[in-house]
Amino acid sequence: RKIFNENKLEELANSIKMFGVLQPIIVEPNGDYYTIVAGERRWRASKLAGQKTIPAIISKKNDSKNAQISIIENLQREDLNPVEKARGFNNLMKEYNLTGKEVSELTGINFSSIFNSLKILNLNNELLDEMQNMPNLSEQACLALLETDNLDLQREALILITEKGLSATEALKRLKLSSKKGNKIQTNSYLFTDLENKFEEYFGNKVKIKLSNAKKNSGKIIINYSSQEDLERMMGLLD
Repeated sequence: RKIFNENKLEELANSIKMFGVLQPIIVEPNGDYYTIVAGERRWRASKLAGQKTIPAIISKKNDSKNAQISIIENLQREDLNPVEKARGFNNLMKEYNLTGKEVSELTGINFSSIFNSLKILNLNNELLDEMQNMPNLSEQACLALLETDNLDLQREALILITEKGLSATEALKRLKLSSKKGNKIQTNSYLFTDLENKFEEYFGNKVKIKLSNAKKNSGKIIINYSSQEDLERMMGLLD
């Protein structure tokens, strides 16, 4: 998490003044101090509220487990910037070798939401860095930018959405962007790694999943075979 919405922090601080911190933060020992594993937002709001202490659970030093807890807690927040969320999912999958299904189970977020979030990472990294500093950016707007791979047009659309108040659809119409005009929508191939591996284990052949650029939520599964005998062997597995 990189951005903390000041207005939301003030709201939480006011709530803490009235009711206290309802959920303890989680910390781990770090020399003579403690490092926050989960609950930095509650800690910041408590400081704003003038609190001298905060209820905390002390977790044993376990860098891997506690790092996962910290990422998962942030991913479950509703006000997280969509780019931060997408990068959080990506970090969780890559750093801890998790599948999309496992991330879904850990976070309680359904897989389709994770899948849509990760699509955002197909945008240019420089543009993603800029978008990560926009506190009121919606996931829908981020996904809409994928309708073109032209970085200049993506930036123009982003300005129309964030500064002019246009919806993602209106911004795209104004710029006359449409996936039907040949702009290819990319997808993160690593999203399907787990599923491809399962197909490969079953058939014993290389498998590739590709999304359709023309039709949403559709695509094809490509199973390679090396000979007529190889094809017949796989067909036998389906009997």
